[in-house]
Amino acid sequence: MITAPISFGENRFGVVQLLNKTVNKLIEPFETEELALASATSQLITQAMMMIRLAETMIEDKLLHQELEQAKQLQALLLVQNKDSLPICGRTSPARHVGGDFYDYLISQGRLVFCLGDVAGKGMPAALMMGFCISAFRSFNWQENSLNQFVTMLNGLLCDLDSDRFLVMSIGSLELDTNQLTLLCCGHSESVLLSDSAQQTRWMKAVTPPLGIMEEFGDIPAYQFMLGENSWLVLMTDGVTEAFGVEMIKQRQGIVDFFCNLQS
Repeated sequence: MITAPISFGENRFGVVQLLNKTVNKLIEPFETEELALASATSQLITQAMMMIRLAETMIEDKLLHQELEQAKQLQALLLVQNKDSLPICGRTSPARHVGGDFYDYLISQGRLVFCLGDVAGKGMPAALMMGFCISAFRSFNWQENSLNQFVTMLNGLLCDLDSDRFLVMSIGSLELDTNQLTLLCCGHSESVLLSDSAQQTRWMKAVTPPLGIMEEFGDIPAYQFMLGENSWLVLMTDGVTEAFGVEMIKQRQGIVDFFCNLQS
């Protein structure tokens, strides 16, 4: 009896087996050519099976790619589009098809409320939590509640999820009649106020930990200032640090120059 394995690397699929060779009812040994035929047959079967598995993998990868592309398009639709002719612009570029960075704004009773957030991690899990945070922002009763109340509410929701993911966020409001701006920074990258064609800068650091880690941390101290006619506020996530390097961020002037170039 001859047994030739059907295998590839450490994977074992089966065997090719030839039973006892008989001539005139007598068992005779297999010839060398017959041994080679059994081995070649097992190799052909192995190659065929590997090609089938490769084709199945390619089909699965293509379907997965299509699903991720659809998820990317849907996530892009979640991000607010500037339909109010306001001097606001935003951009996100996920490391994968989808990610956890987001920005949003709305107008409520004469004030512009805006946020920029970054869910810890990358990929689909971060994207799902990102959608959750956007829904919370848009459904919140801004007419009767403050920034601090929203942050407290969202922090409680994230803690209740019992997830290993957290959220860093900058959230603020601008009184459209007076240009009074209030900004809360929750574990987020530094924000910067640029004035007089970036000749003057004011950097604002996070004053509380990220959301979703501590159940309670009290009221968050707010930055408050007037947004002048030639001033603009820049909010950014740590993706800027990852893309351009920590040293440039430390120097600060490099990041100011970068956003000034974007404006021009």
